[in-house]
Amino acid sequence: MNMTALIYDLIYIIPVTAAAEFCYAGLADTQSISPLVWAAVLLPSVYLTLLCHLSLKARLMLTGVTLAGIAGIIIVFRQLADHISLSDKAYLLPFLLISVLSYAAGILMTRFTSARIAGALICLLLPVLALFSVIHLHKAGIFSAMFVMIISTADRIQHRWKKEGFTDRKTHMVYTAPFLVIIIAVSSFIRYPAEPYDWHFVIALRDGIVSAADRISYIFGTTNDVITGFSDDGYLLTGLHSTGKAVLTLTARTDTGSPVYLYGNVSDSFDGHGWKHTDDSPIPERTFDVLESISSVKSYSDLLTDYYRESDISVEYTDLKTRYLLAPSKLTSDFSSSGKASATQNGGNYTFRRCNPYHLKLNESYLLANKDNPAFMDYMQSNAHPDEKNWKEALNVIKEDNAGGVLSYDKYPAYKEHILKYYTEDVPLSPALKEKLELLYSGSVSKFEKMKRLEAAMNQMKYTLDPAPVPDEINSSSGFLDYFILEGDGGYCSYYATAFALLARSEGLPSRYVQGYRINADRKGTYTVTSDMAHAWPEVYFEGKGWVIFEPTPGFYSESIWATKNEASTAIPDSIPVKPVFDPPSAVPVSASVSQDMAAGRQVSAAFFLIPLSLIALFFILFIIIGRIVRRRIISGLDDMSKLKFLARDSLSILQLLRLGIREDETLSEYKQRLLPEIGEAPLSFIPGYEELLYSEKGTICMTPEEFQDCRTRLLSLLKKKNRFRYILRIIL
Repeated sequence: MNMTALIYDLIYIIPVTAAAEFCYAGLADTQSISPLVWAAVLLPSVYLTLLCHLSLKARLMLTGVTLAGIAGIIIVFRQLADHISLSDKAYLLPFLLISVLSYAAGILMTRFTSARIAGALICLLLPVLALFSVIHLHKAGIFSAMFVMIISTADRIQHRWKKEGFTDRKTHMVYTAPFLVIIIAVSSFIRYPAEPYDWHFVIALRDGIVSAADRISYIFGTTNDVITGFSDDGYLLTGLHSTGKAVLTLTARTDTGSPVYLYGNVSDSFDGHGWKHTDDSPIPERTFDVLESISSVKSYSDLLTDYYRESDISVEYTDLKTRYLLAPSKLTSDFSSSGKASATQNGGNYTFRRCNPYHLKLNESYLLANKDNPAFMDYMQSNAHPDEKNWKEALNVIKEDNAGGVLSYDKYPAYKEHILKYYTEDVPLSPALKEKLELLYSGSVSKFEKMKRLEAAMNQMKYTLDPAPVPDEINSSSGFLDYFILEGDGGYCSYYATAFALLARSEGLPSRYVQGYRINADRKGTYTVTSDMAHAWPEVYFEGKGWVIFEPTPGFYSESIWATKNEASTAIPDSIPVKPVFDPPSAVPVSASVSQDMAAGRQVSAAFFLIPLSLIALFFILFIIIGRIVRRRIISGLDDMSKLKFLARDSLSILQLLRLGIREDETLSEYKQRLLPEIGEAPLSFIPGYEELLYSEKGTICMTPEEFQDCRTRLLSLLKKKNRFRYILRIIL
């Protein structure tokens, strides 16, 4: 094996592979891979390079060892398929493929000047793309790309340089490469300013172009409401997926302690397959709701903050075009915006005339309910009701303009009639469903407690983004409830919000279906709102108390609770226990699961090493046995002259392993004279015979094959004595 040629190839192949791997990692956002894995994904290219430079026998051996190891690993995974899974490592497959392709690219660069130039230009382009954030390139990726550029340039200089004396270009590059690595490594550790260089003109130009393109796209584009939980309609679809695109920015100026629900589209009418918005009256429902809640609590207690507390947020539309103003339910003040935004209340919605202004930012204050505190349940089960005195005080709290008396207490009865008109429905239940609900509600003392139990029970059902389609023959609320709860196999938020709202109506409670965004912003700070945060949930109206949010979707429930002034020093009681009447999936005991995982881990650790190593050892044994058989057959089939040449060359290879190989500038006779003082005459007596064999006109010599074999045996004994490791390699190879 020519070590110079091997190292020369690796000088190109390793950095080309590393640059390609890090570039893909940036594009696929998988840069959190451990250094050990990075080393592993480089192995295929290094392995192929080594295979290319080995002798035929060594290639066969290395390939056999590899195949034996792979076969052992396959056997391990097949035997332990019930305990381990490779699905979480599937992301490594592209890396391994890139490693193989990079090997091919590196080989082309070592063979052709045009390929080296093309590779250097590509590696020059990668840092430029990273500079403009087109790709995210790790620092090690930039190091690799820089090395490829520099080594290609140095190689080109060596190729064009007219030298005297030793002129082998590859050898020059092998000795030059370490210095280039040191130069790049040292430069990568040089301290750089914490602040980036001020490319103000270029950045301003880029931002201007991007902003102009965004505005043009926004003006002429269509609305992009998200189907999974927020859209102009509320139809129940299947096979949904989310892009995770950033659409809003939410800033919480206070700790909320629970998720923020941004209302978008409120619907009131269900036809068996989806919701519609039919309430087009000008009554400001959202404002009446907050007035009713505040004045009701004030008639019940002097401590409003025990039941509702105010929170402040701001919402910025970054990449969302919609006709809905997104805001929490119980707004305590009219929204203030960073631009012109004219929105009106319409049947529970705040809507713009067409769509929101470009990059609109709103500042909003709202009331958050302490709805999981037992004190709140006591309040909801009381006879508290707004009166005129507390209504006027509530008007002062929310600072709303009551021009023309549209929000006066004398309008409150009309508001309640409006709620009953649009948000109630006679939903008859089948006997089977009615029986389940009677079991669930057994012992409850109020409709609010019933809704809390229903919420908890639904939270134990199955969640899926790909439920079976609602059958076409279902065309009523009752039909949907029987299908979803008694026959269906789970659903996503729209299904659960629908079922909850309809079951609330079956209890005589007004309810509505709300679409918008649910953001886990329970602490002060700024949050990016993505399209996959779109959500649907139900609201239920309790006369004299107002609208209350419920969260029946499995996996989305989060408590909204804080200690009241009277219980600030005591623990808050647990929530209401709920029977799993809606057939939740059975759970595996934690202790059993843990013990199974531990047992599987022990099996993997032993089998993973023993089986592949056993197969590799078996391969080595068979390789040596078969190699010796083949070797003897080859030798026995040779004529005397060919046999003598074979034994002589084999003896010279043993001398090479003893680090006593022949030099380029000496003859065989000179070679023998140089070695005589070190190893004596007997092992070297084949050299004159080999010289005579090579240069005799008749091709005849006076030595026999047995004498050549004796020299070879002596040399092997000498190798065994001086370097046992090389002796073993000689026997194997």
